[in-house]
Amino acid sequence: MKKITALSEKQLEKYSRQILISDIGYKGQLTLMNASVVVLGCGGLGSSALGSLAMSGIQRIGIVDFDKVSLSNLNRQSLFGEKDIGLDKVIVAKKKFFQLTQKF
Repeated sequence: MKKITALSEKQLEKYSRQILISDIGYKGQLTLMNASVVVLGCGGLGSSALGSLAMSGIQRIGIVDFDKVSLSNLNRQSLFGEKDIGLDKVIVAKKKFFQLTQKF
């Protein structure tokens, strides 16, 4: 993936609240967008973390999980819905992560 060196107008608007935080700023947002992260597990914590990481601007997220979505996952794993039951968690998470990041 090509290194991001500047934010588009759309990205500036999307991440404006993060950029206002003095500990992040413009440079910090660029750092986030160029970061790589691996999330181990798409369970209760992992599924929530994936959404937050994707929405914060991180573009490269690796996901490791060997489980399938089951009905018993849905009450605590916000990433999944009933239509995902029986599917590999990683495949569903990747699809949803791609949808989140491709909007901007």
